This record gives sequence, structure tokens and C-alpha cells, in this order.
Amino acid sequence: MTRNAICSAFALLFFIAPLFAFPKNSLLSTISDTSWLRIGDYNCGRASCDQTLDYSGMVYDFHRHKILLFGGGHATAMWNQTEEFDLATLTWKQLNIPDSCTFYLDSTRAYFGDTVMTDTGRVVWPAGGTIGYDGDKRPISRHTYDQLDMAADTCLLIMSATQCDKGGCMSPSQWTNWEYFHDRYVWVFDPVRVSWTRLSPDAVPANFAVGTALDPSTGLLYMAGGRNYDVHTYDWKTRKREIVASCPVGWASCQAMTYNPVNHSMLLFAAANIYEYDITAKTWTAKNPRGTHVNSYLRAVSFDSVNQVFGVINNGAFSYYSPWTNTWYSLPFDTSRFPVNPAFNCTVYDPVNNVYVLLTYGTGSIRYKGWTTWTYKFSDTPGLFPGTRPVLNASERGITAGPLLTISVTPNPFKTDVSLYCPIGSGEVVIYSVDGKAVWSSAITSDKREVLWNPGVTASGLYIAVYSVVGKGSVSKPLYLMK
Repeated sequence: MTRNAICSAFALLFFIAPLFAFPKNSLLSTISDTSWLRIGDYNCGRASCDQTLDYSGMVYDFHRHKILLFGGGHATAMWNQTEEFDLATLTWKQLNIPDSCTFYLDSTRAYFGDTVMTDTGRVVWPAGGTIGYDGDKRPISRHTYDQLDMAADTCLLIMSATQCDKGGCMSPSQWTNWEYFHDRYVWVFDPVRVSWTRLSPDAVPANFAVGTALDPSTGLLYMAGGRNYDVHTYDWKTRKREIVASCPVGWASCQAMTYNPVNHSMLLFAAANIYEYDITAKTWTAKNPRGTHVNSYLRAVSFDSVNQVFGVINNGAFSYYSPWTNTWYSLPFDTSRFPVNPAFNCTVYDPVNNVYVLLTYGTGSIRYKGWTTWTYKFSDTPGLFPGTRPVLNASERGITAGPLLTISVTPNPFKTDVSLYCPIGSGEVVIYSVDGKAVWSSAITSDKREVLWNPGVTASGLYIAVYSVVGKGSVSKPLYLMK
């Protein structure tokens, strides 16, 4: 069994909406085409909580049908909590309490040479000071932009680092002089145990304005731009980074990159053009699309798996790029009733309900204590609008004839034991921990298609069940052990 086989299995799951096992939400399913729905306000109970959205972003957790938001902030806020939106109940939950200003202004937690403004002036961190993390337990606040990605084979949130500052912990008069912490690590997040893991130092090519996207067929994290204008790949399993190309545009245009399942490529939605990166040839092509180009700086672009287009909400319109016609299309909406723009990159696409979920800053009583959640439905009928089309057929997805391997688990999450049923083929099922270690295995035969895993003293958290058959590939399933 190879990691690539695991990734390929999940790549199908991610980009083909009908394969999702999650039920549709009854409220979201009633939204008509090209219509908005205001879900409601979220109050986190803290002043300036809405400014957690500053330069921040969200990611769709397709393993659990939830949305994850990692706190960002700018000179106005300093939060590093993770927020979770449940698409079944349409409710937000804060997964951890953010670090305090006392922590951020502790001069023993910083890189040597960093500075911070205090009431008495600029202070240089002492030599020997430690990196600015809470015992390396989680990243500090940062500009996340569009750099939150969900790994197909691990159920982990992968995030490349950008600049972050201490602005929310200083007086307003000091904001003009605030300094950055510099973090060039890649972090992974386990949403079950609510824990972070910090990976290799210097894993990110630059500490600012890096566009990222995952290749689901290899599991490699692609990072474009930054202040050195290169394209890098990062294998978070081996923790190796490699320069594979040069970025076709400057750093400020390299912040909205997404995987293109149509051509197995990366699309970079820059300020004035779209660039396509051929993963195999390692070359860029300027697309020069027809229609009115959308400058997606600070706006997330999401792949709509129902209509097979890339959607973005900006400047009073829902616009979408069709890779089939190489054309931009735009559908203006009534901005007197609905928001003109989402907050920065806080937009994701939900393939189960076929809606775009976005956040705007709070209004009224929650102006400084939360945000408002909205959904937008483009179309439930692929092919109805120009440039859209139904889901890729089997030959276009590269699927060979014959039954696909399947694996079902019951219950999930579980506490004492879990049943794994593999109805097709004869092979082996292996349970892996999130760090890639095999913790249990069992043979699957025509006489023994269901096996039971009792984890015993194994720690609670996230695991991956992989069913492999020689000559037929592998299929994966996340397991959630809750003790």
C-alpha cells in the first residue's frame, strides 16, 4: 500500500459530490438557484472577535462535513483559536481559547532580533529567547489568507505560515510601529483531539503572501509566490521542500491558488490573469480567459464540484471561471439585501449542500464580538448556466472499468471497538495513526469480510483505515476514537 494510493482514493471523494455520505441540510436544500440565505450571527463573547477574520481564511473539512477557521487578525486583533462550523446543525463552536496578550508580549518567546513596541519604546528580544509559541503546542496568530488546506489522506488541516503581529496587544498609538513575528513552519491540525503539530523549520518559502494548494494524487503541498517568487512543493510526511518552478507573477498576486481536477493542475488566480501550472511538465501557462477577469486578491476561489467551475464572490457579484470554456461569467446580485463582499478569504464551498458559505463582519450588537454567516446557492442544475457541466464521467476521471474497492466502518466515532466491512475483493486492512505508523492489521477474505478492531489502550484521536487489494489499489476511511 502506498501513500499515493490513499491520496488517489480520497481525491475522488473530494471532487465528486455524489460520493459523500453526509445527508443534506433541510434548510440549505430549500435555497433556490442564485439566492442567498443568512444563517445568523455568531458571538464569541470577546471584544474585537470579528477582527479574527482580518486576513484570515477557512477550509472545508470533507472528512467530517464541517468548516474550520483559524484565527488571524492584523493590527487590530491577536487571536489564535480555531473555530468550527457544523454544516449539519449550522452552528459555530470555538475549539480552543486563544492565547493572552501577556503571552504574546512575553519577551522570552520570540526569535532573537525581533522587536516589539512597548510603552517605553522599542524592545529587542534577548538572545536565547524561545520561538513565540505556547510550548510549541499551536501556532500564534497570523495572516492565513487562502493557505488552509485539508489533506486527503490524513484528515489533517495543513497550513503554511505567513506573517503575524502583536497589534491587538498594543495600544492604538503603537499600531503604526508594530512588528511581526516570523514563522516559516508548516502546521498540521487534528480536529478530533484539537491539537497542533509543528513541522519542519523553514518549510515555507517565504513568510508572507504565499498561495498554497494540495495535489490530492500525491499529497504534496504546492506553495507559490512569497517574496522569492518561486514555486515549491512540500511533502509533509518526509518534511522535504523542493523548488519546482518560478512564480509567473509577483508575490501580491500569488495568494489564490487551487487544485484543478479537470486537468490535474494548479490554477493561480492572480490580479490580472489566470495562470495554470502543469504538475507533470512543471511549467506555467497564461490562460488569458475571456470575460471580465476577477481580481481575487484577498478573496477565496473555490471549486464547485456540482457545476465543475471555480466560484468567487467579490464586488457585488458571484463570478465563476469555467475551465471548459476558459471564460469568466458573472451574476450580479442585490447588494442592498446581501453583502457585497465576504471578509477576506472567509469563503468555502460545501459540496454536500452545493452552497458557498461565507462570513461578513458582525453588525449591530455583535459588531465587535463576532460575525455573520451566509450561504449562496449558484445552481443545482449543472449545464443550466453557460460554462457549467455535469460531474466528470468515469473515463474523464481516469477510473478503469470494474467495481471500486469500498470500506465501511461502524460506529464512527467509536469508544471501545469498531467494525470494518470490506465487501469487494480479498486483501488486507491496516489501521494507521496520523503520523503514518501502522497500529493494527487484519486479512480480508471471501469468508472474512468483516473484522473488529479493539484499540485497547491506544490513545484517542484520529486514525486511518486502509483496505488494500493487490492489483486493485486501496481505499481509505478516517476513524475517530473517542475515549
